[in-house]
Amino acid sequence: MIRLGFRPQGWDIHAFGRANQANFVSEDGRTAALTSRAVVQTLEFLDDVVQSMGGMPVVTSAPGNFLTGGDAMIVHGEWFLWDLIRAETNVSYNVDFVPTPTGDQFTSWIGGWAWAIPSSARNPSGGARLLEFLGSREFAEAFITGAQAWAEEHDELLVLPGAF
Repeated sequence: MIRLGFRPQGWDIHAFGRANQANFVSEDGRTAALTSRAVVQTLEFLDDVVQSMGGMPVVTSAPGNFLTGGDAMIVHGEWFLWDLIRAETNVSYNVDFVPTPTGDQFTSWIGGWAWAIPSSARNPSGGARLLEFLGSREFAEAFITGAQAWAEEHDELLVLPGAF
């Protein structure tokens, strides 16, 4: 195999699930919905893609990656822009939404962090105060300032949407 049209990765279930209008939790946010029809269809789609290329052993052993021209399409986050710049390759790329079954209803997301207090927490009120702080403007500003300082010290490009 010389080039993969698409090399599925672990987080693709979320990207393609959202493109398939899947919900990963119940409407009340209390129950995982991993066996919902849309999530199962998404897993079947990703498995069909892998099987059409010869199965996971072929996909994982295919040479190269997106930066070397081995993959034609990848699903990645904004952090990958720095990898593209740092690699100094002549890879031509474009950014777009993940394809959807209908060809419209495009979705995306940003983030991926979730803060929660386990029901068995010894100090739930302390946990609640921590969550309140983590959701505050004070924390957001401190995080952005710290991330920018770290990136500058390490000669890294920092992409934080909404950063001041």
